Amino acid sequence: MSHDDSTLLFDSAELLTGSHGRGLISGGWHTPSSSTFHYSGISYLAGDVRPGHLFVQPSPHSWGEGYERERESLAQLQRRGATTVLLDQPPGAVPAGLAVALVPDTAVALAQLAQHCRQRYSGDLVCVTGSVGKSTTKAGLAALLARHQSTHSSPRNFNHYHGVLLSLAGLPRGSRHTVLEFSSDRPRYTLPKAMIAAPDVAVITDIQHDHTDCYPTLEAIADQKSLLCRALCPGGALVFNRDSPLHPRLIAAARAEGDIRLIGFGRSGAADVQLLEASALERGWQVSVRWLGEPLHYRLSLPAPHDLHNSLAMLAALAALKLDPAPLLPALEQLEPLPRHCATSVQPWQHGTIQLIDDSFSANPASLRSALAHLEHHSQGHGGRRLLVLGSMAELGEQSAALHRSLADLVLLHGIDRVYAHGRETAHTCAALPQERIGLHSSDSSALVEALANDLQPGDWLLLKVSRYSRLSAAIQTMLQPAATAPAAHSHPTIHR
Repeated sequence: MSHDDSTLLFDSAELLTGSHGRGLISGGWHTPSSSTFHYSGISYLAGDVRPGHLFVQPSPHSWGEGYERERESLAQLQRRGATTVLLDQPPGAVPAGLAVALVPDTAVALAQLAQHCRQRYSGDLVCVTGSVGKSTTKAGLAALLARHQSTHSSPRNFNHYHGVLLSLAGLPRGSRHTVLEFSSDRPRYTLPKAMIAAPDVAVITDIQHDHTDCYPTLEAIADQKSLLCRALCPGGALVFNRDSPLHPRLIAAARAEGDIRLIGFGRSGAADVQLLEASALERGWQVSVRWLGEPLHYRLSLPAPHDLHNSLAMLAALAALKLDPAPLLPALEQLEPLPRHCATSVQPWQHGTIQLIDDSFSANPASLRSALAHLEHHSQGHGGRRLLVLGSMAELGEQSAALHRSLADLVLLHGIDRVYAHGRETAHTCAALPQERIGLHSSDSSALVEALANDLQPGDWLLLKVSRYSRLSAAIQTMLQPAATAPAAHSHPTIHR
C-alpha cells in the first residue's frame, strides 16, 4: 500500500515485532500480515472504519458499558476497510488478508499507541475543557490554527478517556497544531489521560454545575479541571475565564505546578484578552477586544451570545501559543454552529413557519442558561411565543432535584411561554412553575410530541433542549418534516415582545 509519510501513523512492523519481540504494544500476532500494512487511521467504533485503518476492538471488561452496541464481525470490519484488528480474546475464523493481533487488554494497547504518538509528536498540543463551550471552542480554535499550518483535532467530541487516547493515537506525523477536547467524566480517568496528552496549553472555558454525581461542588469541578495543569509541558500555559468566581482557584492550581504561564479572558479589566464591545449583526457579531494590550476587531459568524465568550477563549489560546491572531481572524467569519449546538433554522409549519433552535447535543443547567439567552436575544422584537422542550438532565447525582428545580427560575427569567417537559427529573422543574407555563409533563415521548404538535403555531420560537441520547429529539424532528400532515390550527393569544 502506498502512503504519505506526513499522514502515516505507524505500520504493522512497528506495531508488533515477531512473536516475542518488542513493538509499540504488548502482545503478539495471531494472524500476521504477509506484507507490511501502513495505517492511515485508527478506530474503535465500527462505523468510523475507513480503508487502511487499524481497528481496536473494545472489551466490556475493561472499557466499560456501551461499547458492545456496534460490535461487528472480522469480515464486516475488513469490508469496511480495516487491515488489522486488535483483540484480547482469540477469534474464530479470520478472513484471508486480515491481520489479527492478540493483546492482554485492548484499552492498554490503545493507551500505548497514544503515548507513542504523543511522544514522537513535535508540534504543539492544546486541550480544551470546561463545563460549557468545549466543542465550539475546540472547533473554532482548530479553524484558526488551520489558517496558520496543518492542524489535527479530536473527531467529533471525543473528550472522554478512550476518545482522547484515540485522538492522540491518530496524530498525523506532519501536523503542526493539535486541538483536543477534554472532559472530566469520571475521576479515575482525568489525570491518566491528561498525563498521556501532556498538553502545551490547557484551556478551561468555564466552571459550572455538571457531572455533579461525581463532583458535588463547583470547587470540586474546578479542581478536577485543573488537573490538566499537572500534565502541562515545561513552559506551558493555562488559559482561563477571568470572569469566573473560581478563577483564583485555577490560578493557585497552576502556580502549584511551577512555571506555568497564565492567560485570562473575559470582560474583566484584568483579562489578557478582554471583550470591549460586541454589536449584533444579522448573522453573528462585530467584536472589539483588547488582545495583550492591543486593539483587535473581528467578525464572528456564530449567532449565540455565549459564543462571544468562546471566541475570547480561542484568541487567548492563540496568545498562549504566541501566534499573531490578525492573519487568522477570517476563520471566525466562516464558522458555522456545530450540529445541535443552538443550531437555528426556519421550519415550515401549517401555513407558515416556526423558528427552531436545536440545542439537543448535551444538557446541563449551564448550557440551558446559554440556550435560553440565545433564544431571548434572537426572538426579541418578534411576535410568536417562546416554547421550550426540556428533557431530564443526567449525571447530577444527589443535587439533581435541586438543580432541576432551579431551572424554573431560568424559564421565567427568559420569558418562556410554555414548557414541554420530558422525564422524571423535570417534574421538579414543573413543580416550581406556574401551571399556565406548563404545556405537558410526561415520560411518554409520543404523548409529549402529540401535545406539542397540537399547540405549535406559525410564528412560534421552539427551543429543543434534550440530551442527544434521548429519542425525543429525533421524534420532534420527524414531526417537523414538511411531508408530515399538519395538525389543525388552534388559536392562542398574540405575544408582543
